[in-house]
Amino acid sequence: MTILERMQQIRAEFPLGWTHEDRGKYLNKVAWSLKQSGEWPNVGLLAKPGGNNCPTPQGVLVSCDYLVDRVTLNGYDVLINETSPYWSGFDGPSDNFVNAPQRWVAPIDPQGQIPVPVPIPVPTPRLPNLGVLEARVGALETLVGNLEAVGRTSRVWGHAHDVTLDIRRKV
Repeated sequence: MTILERMQQIRAEFPLGWTHEDRGKYLNKVAWSLKQSGEWPNVGLLAKPGGNNCPTPQGVLVSCDYLVDRVTLNGYDVLINETSPYWSGFDGPSDNFVNAPQRWVAPIDPQGQIPVPVPIPVPTPRLPNLGVLEARVGALETLVGNLEAVGRTSRVWGHAHDVTLDIRRKV
C-alpha cells in the first residue's frame, strides 16, 4: 500500500464535511499508521499554535494539512484544500522546518492505547574478582606466619610515613 493509498483509506473513515477536530484526528491516525507500518518511521505532525490549526488527540494544535519528517524536518502538504489526500513523494517537500525542530509532534495511538513503557535496565553491580583478593590475603597470611616464625613482632613497610603492621599474637 502506498502512502497516498493509506491516506485515502483512512480519509474514508471520516465524514465528508469534517471539522478541524476530525482533521487533527485524521493527521494523527495517518502519521501513526505510517509510523507503525514502517513506511515512514519518522513521521509526525506540525505544531501550529496560532492561525488556522486543528486540535489533536495529544492535545496539541497542529497545521491542518502537514506531515513532517523528524530527521530532515521536511514538511509535506498532504491535504488539498484541507479535504483531499495528496502525496507528492519525498522528493517534493512543501517546506522545511529545520529552524523550528520543536514544532515536530509525535503521533499517538488513535485507539487511545497508552504504550507500555519500556523499563530502563538497572545495571548489575560488578563484583570484585574474589580469586585475586583471596590470593593476596593468602600471601599476607604466609608473610605474617613467616614473621612470627622468626620472632618479629612488627614491621614497617616502605617509608617512614607508611603504616606499621603489628603482627603480635593475642594470647
